[in-house]
Amino acid sequence: MLSAEPTLKAFYERLLPFADTFMALFGRHCLPSRSALSRFLAALDPETVEALLRMGCLDRSLEKLAEHIDTFMSDTEALSYLDAAEVEQLRTYTPLLKALCQQLASYNLPSTLVHGDLHSGNVAFQHGKPIFFDWADGCVSHPFLDAVTFWGGTSVFADATAARTRLRTAYLAQWLAYAPMERLIEAAQVAEILGSLYHIMRNRDISANMETPWNKAMGTWVTFWVRELLDGLAEYERTS
Repeated sequence: MLSAEPTLKAFYERLLPFADTFMALFGRHCLPSRSALSRFLAALDPETVEALLRMGCLDRSLEKLAEHIDTFMSDTEALSYLDAAEVEQLRTYTPLLKALCQQLASYNLPSTLVHGDLHSGNVAFQHGKPIFFDWADGCVSHPFLDAVTFWGGTSVFADATAARTRLRTAYLAQWLAYAPMERLIEAAQVAEILGSLYHIMRNRDISANMETPWNKAMGTWVTFWVRELLDGLAEYERTS
């Protein structure tokens, strides 16, 4: 899907006329259509995940994500997309970000295939079944890092809280073999913060491999996700 809107807010506002159709996804009484992807991802065994890595699938595990923090903070090109105050805030939050990576790892949820850009624009329905497409950012990582875009995209709808809860519950339920729902929700809340860090990592990598001026355009997404991350960290501090 291509969009000429300058911001995500403008993009979602353009989608509002299609809200009823989109929200039908969350109003279904049968969970399979809502949990199809998470059921598939949860079913991937360690051998399959290792095979994906051997085939060249990117490793964006929590360990790699933690390593990326210091790499990003020393990347003058990436930091040039931010103002001085934002860079200073990031430096201040570096210990907390690393601690959150360790905290999320402590829930012992296995890495799996992650879509990398999972939102409603990358889901279609055919013959009553969901099709998840645009796997260009697919990688091996923590299964909840898609959360920031997956159920975060429900925020533009009138019943956003209920829709978000239903979608989150259906998604997390596939990992009940590893932890009770209460702990899965705790893990997901941490993952939502680190999801922004994941997207910084993703967009920084893309920008670094693009020619000028296209890399500058992609760099604006680094700015966007840094600001989302700073907001998430500030909220975490207020509520912790």
